[in-house]
Amino acid sequence: MQQAQNEQHTSQAVTLATLPDLPTPADMQALLGVSEAGFNSLVKAGAIPAPVVNSGRIRRWNKAQVVAALGG
Repeated sequence: MQQAQNEQHTSQAVTLATLPDLPTPADMQALLGVSEAGFNSLVKAGAIPAPVVNSGRIRRWNKAQVVAALGG
């Protein structure tokens, strides 16, 4: 059920204005237009800040840090 909710949430276009305060990896991928592997590469390279919540399989980013990193 949670996966279906996540898919519904990210099926719409994501912009900096609509990005949630604690975006999921799927939100970030939709915003950047990259695959999961591409997004993970950006995080590892430091182009995207590290997640502020990183507990097992749950990762979330701070919107303000993401906006600053993207120059928005």
